[in-house]
Amino acid sequence: MGAYTVWLSTLSVCMTVVLATIDINIVVHEFHQLEDNRDNPPGVQTEPGKSPVPRAARVGHSSSSNLCPIKCRRYNYHPVCGMDGLTYTSSCMANCYGVGVECNHMCPCHSHALCPCGMELDPVCGTDNLTYRNPCWAECFNATVLCSGACPCPPPCECPQTTDPVCTTTNKTIVNSCTAACLDEDVACNGSCPCPKICPCPRTYNPVCGTDGITYANPCLLMCQKVETACIGECPCPGPCNCTDEDEPVCSTSGQNYTNACQAACEADTVACNGTCPCEEPCPCTKEFSPVCGTNNVTYPNQCVADCSKVSVGCNNTCPCCDCEGFPESFVCGADGKVYLNLCELQCAGVSEACAGFCPCPSGVKTEQRKLNVYQSTLLWLTSIWRQFPFGG
Repeated sequence: MGAYTVWLSTLSVCMTVVLATIDINIVVHEFHQLEDNRDNPPGVQTEPGKSPVPRAARVGHSSSSNLCPIKCRRYNYHPVCGMDGLTYTSSCMANCYGVGVECNHMCPCHSHALCPCGMELDPVCGTDNLTYRNPCWAECFNATVLCSGACPCPPPCECPQTTDPVCTTTNKTIVNSCTAACLDEDVACNGSCPCPKICPCPRTYNPVCGTDGITYANPCLLMCQKVETACIGECPCPGPCNCTDEDEPVCSTSGQNYTNACQAACEADTVACNGTCPCEEPCPCTKEFSPVCGTNNVTYPNQCVADCSKVSVGCNNTCPCCDCEGFPESFVCGADGKVYLNLCELQCAGVSEACAGFCPCPSGVKTEQRKLNVYQSTLLWLTSIWRQFPFGG
């Protein structure tokens, strides 16, 4: 009798261990079966050559969703169609993934015919805290879109209240860049819409003032903004000019003729030369100093400069011109240390006499300053006058 009792006790313990092992195997098998059914439920056909959609690619999945098969392991296999258009093994699985149940069988639901929505994946979260495949499906189920993307929605943006407007690529003016980013809008440019056009203008600085009171670097930039010219030069434009009608014509650097320099300045134009346009080209003269005296009694550095000034040469020396041909030779030494042919030549050069004869003067010799007599002075004066006329000399 004692041996029989021991045998029964041993048998009872063994049965308990076997049943526990069977229960664990059933749970593990059920877990894997639920996982497989969740990813590719029975009866759901995939397109030829394509694999079932992996869990990570489905709507609204997070790392916590991986526990859904364990949470719902006690639920029998009863497929439902979620509002994201995917089939779930049970309503527990759909709710665990944050997806509402559209109908209690495998997708598609018959109600799909009532919604002319495509199957493109553009998930949105509704105010009912359910994820919809795209905005069309949310609208079809009378759900207001709370945010783009799967539920839950991110917390609202916290932006400063500063006013620093930006223009977005959708041509919307938003109070600042932070608010634009919060609204998922890309900034096209700073400032209010529309953004200014980019014009292919040169970088030359030739300022003009527009009728909008803004100075533009050059007329091209002004025209690019469709603004009219108020005046040439930087803003503000000068007031009305008070110029006389004095006739002293000038030619400006822009090739414009003006009555006088004042009127050119009034138009913010620079004078290029005196006289009417075009300005004469400068003479190609050298800097050689070989003075000549013009018939206008002006000394020029050389004959080229005199010719360029359209003046005839009176004599090949500095002014005034002297003609000492009628004076006898009587060498004198000038105070400049040079020997002159006679007293006439000395005085024509504007040099005082040091001594009579050749230089250098003997030491201790002090010569009185001689002057031309009345006859000689008169002859010299008449000769200089004579040479000022074209028919002279």
